[in-house]
Amino acid sequence: KLMISPLDLNRERGEVERPLRPVIRYGTPVFDKSNKLQGIVLFNVLADNFLELLQKDQNGKEQLFFIDPKGFYYSNPESGKAWGSPADLDTGYNFAKDYPEASSMVMGNTSPQNVKVAEHIVASSPVFLDKRKSKLLGTIVNVAKTKDVLSSVDTFRNIFLLIGAVVFLATLFLAMGLAKSITSPLVYLTDATMNMSKGKLAEPIAVTTKDETKLLAEAIERLRKSMIILLKRKK
Repeated sequence: KLMISPLDLNRERGEVERPLRPVIRYGTPVFDKSNKLQGIVLFNVLADNFLELLQKDQNGKEQLFFIDPKGFYYSNPESGKAWGSPADLDTGYNFAKDYPEASSMVMGNTSPQNVKVAEHIVASSPVFLDKRKSKLLGTIVNVAKTKDVLSSVDTFRNIFLLIGAVVFLATLFLAMGLAKSITSPLVYLTDATMNMSKGKLAEPIAVTTKDETKLLAEAIERLRKSMIILLKRKK
């Protein structure tokens, strides 16, 4: 069984590590072909690059957030609002407080959403860590002011509905695209690790990203090869 922790800040001796190091922790028991427990594999995935990806896509008219299932920010254009949950910095900053009308439609939802709330258009896409979509990591949220994204409506009144549809689809696809780019490598490594824990060691492990996920994949691949050698010696 693969165990996956929430995304949170790493702690050393009970204290949040400085500078901040957001991590996801994986753990799985490893069995040989006779179903005998050989050990437990534990490793951390640094999430800095995932969060930096969101910051790079920020612009003056739209805001991108990454929130946990309870609405606390993993990533916020205002850096002081990130990691506000009691398990992290405990500042209390939360999407539900900033956007109360949109929060019920976004937080914890397991499908993409695109809604107009008050003066904003809000698009969201959930981020899962497994193909079965049973492990919700959080939600990517794209918030834009209606007056900004629909500024050309006065000029194009006759195609208002078309413009509105394009705006809604664009914001939704942006949120969904970011969610997929973040989770695809993690889902792949999750499945690969689960297969290893069941003694399925034939398939090599590789990812094409150039961040900590690639380093993690290389480490898991070395572990796979070591397990093969170890099991051969025990025969």
